[in-house]
Amino acid sequence: MTDFHPPSRKEYLLRQKEVYGRHLLGVFPAQYPREILWAMNVLPVEIWDPPLESSQASAHLQAYICSIVKLGLELVVQGKGGILDGFLFPHTCDSIQNISSIVNDYLEVNKPCYFFYHRKAPYRESSHRFYIEQLRDFAAHLENQVGSLDYSRLKQCIDKGDRVGSLMRELYSTRARGELGASNVEFYRAIRQGEFLHPDDFIPLLERFLKD
Repeated sequence: MTDFHPPSRKEYLLRQKEVYGRHLLGVFPAQYPREILWAMNVLPVEIWDPPLESSQASAHLQAYICSIVKLGLELVVQGKGGILDGFLFPHTCDSIQNISSIVNDYLEVNKPCYFFYHRKAPYRESSHRFYIEQLRDFAAHLENQVGSLDYSRLKQCIDKGDRVGSLMRELYSTRARGELGASNVEFYRAIRQGEFLHPDDFIPLLERFLKD
């Protein structure tokens, strides 16, 4: 398989805003309630490794901070995220928690910043309650910017999220068995489209990729 060419990220995101009226939220990795965002007509755009020369972020960070956080902050300080309508900082690690404070409290980016805290002991009843409260609190804060959460639409988006997960597992399993007719470059190029594609576009892309 040699003919897979992903869409231009910038062109795709502009189309999402102009044609579908979707808000774009820059999301630092890695786990966050994407189904809530989809249901509220918000497209998450994950910030992993923007192709930028690091020149300003180091003034705000320790030298040993990972490249994901450093390049993500570089995107912000260079003003390259102008197309975005806000940022989401999941508490994935201490570095992302700290960068959320830098961006929200000190850089004056003039964009809404949202925060999401994961449960640390997922199998306790108290952890379950905490997680539900976090989801509700996140949706409530987001409603001030994008409008109310439609719970019937949320159920549809949860089903789409399940379908994405199922296709991803099938792709990885097929590859592990040596049955995927694609190079490593093509494989990762395909699955990384999930960092910014809406599920209505990502699901058929994965289905075609598996079929081909």
